[in-house]
Order: sequence, then C-alpha cells, then structure tokens
Amino acid sequence: MANQEVYMDVNALLAIARIYKERGELVVVASRRIERLSTLLRDNAFAGRVGGAILSHHIDYMRPSLLEWARKSIQIGDDLQASVEAYQRGDEQGATRFY
Repeated sequence: MANQEVYMDVNALLAIARIYKERGELVVVASRRIERLSTLLRDNAFAGRVGGAILSHHIDYMRPSLLEWARKSIQIGDDLQASVEAYQRGDEQGATRFY
C-alpha cells in the first residue's frame, strides 16, 4: 500500500457535491412550503374540517424528517467539497472530513 498513487476526478466530485447541496436546499424550500400548507390546513380545521386537521398532523410529523434529510444532504455536499479542496492543497487521501 505504500507509494500507492491516488487520483481524484475533481470536477466530477465537485458536481456531486453541488447536487447534494442543491437537493438539500430544495428540500428546505419544500419544507417551508409544506409548513405553510400545514398552517392553512390547521386554520381550516379550526373552522370545523377534520380532514384538514388530520393532514396537518401528518405534515407536521413528516417535516422534521425532511429537514434532517436536507441538513444531511447539505453536510455531505460541504464535506465532499472540503475533501476536494484538501486534495487540491496536497492531501493525497482527499479525506480531510472523513477520518
């Protein structure tokens, strides 16, 4: 294993990092819209519509999972980008965040 050369396709990895970050940010935006929908349904339920209350409850239940998924996607994108930057600085493993 000594003297084993490591090669990283920097452009491809940066593209993957960008995709993860964009998807995470998209989920955050979707989560905000879902929160608005939940508020609307909750207000609707206050007016006497039980179906709106049930949907609002399910949306409120799912939202934390969506936000966690978004947070992890953004973190993976940031980690991949940090790894590429470390590789470009001379870290031959390119594994700065992954030790």
